[in-house]
Amino acid sequence: MKYRLQLYMDTSPTELGDLARQLRTLIDSWRVGEWCYEVGDGVKSVRSVEDCGAALEENTYPWKYGDQKRVSYEPTLFVGAPEAPLVSVTYTCGVEIDLPLMPNRLVAIVDSELTADNGAALLQSWMLGAIEIFRPRFGHAGSLDIPTPVMPLTPHPKPPIGWLTYLTHAFQVPAKLPQPSVAYAAPDGVLLVAHPELFLEFKPAHRDAVRNLEAALWQT
Repeated sequence: MKYRLQLYMDTSPTELGDLARQLRTLIDSWRVGEWCYEVGDGVKSVRSVEDCGAALEENTYPWKYGDQKRVSYEPTLFVGAPEAPLVSVTYTCGVEIDLPLMPNRLVAIVDSELTADNGAALLQSWMLGAIEIFRPRFGHAGSLDIPTPVMPLTPHPKPPIGWLTYLTHAFQVPAKLPQPSVAYAAPDGVLLVAHPELFLEFKPAHRDAVRNLEAALWQT
């Protein structure tokens, strides 16, 4: 089983150096092996802020907003073999538009090999660390299928509710959550944990916990 951790940001830095430092801070905190990115027919290692900047430059996408020419980035860093990484991180960033679309996002895919030992604590720690770095508006973690991520450029997106869900204080969270869900303080918001056990999609109790939490949140 694989896990998806996804954050959605209203804005992101636009300067390459600032984006590179964000990425470097993240992979420094997720100490799981040597990070790399693909280039041409091979891979390059990522060991410094400069390497993160090179990965961003390798994945540059020019676009226009009205008459203004812009540049955004979407590098993918990974640990392990490119075709089957232990963990990968894709950072869509540098997009600045005055529309409520939240085009900047971070998506991490984590193999179950990394969650075999105390996986619930690991993923919660990784998510809180990423929230501290990227300051998203909302985010979630779960399986590849639960929850369904927001499609890119969806206007006024509604936060998906997963096994882990991050919401800023802009969202109303009920004081009492359905059992066994709990809420923990997080940077600028709360981290909601639907079930204390590591999420396993095949377990009805885990799926029910996510559904009950979602129902409680959107009834407020």
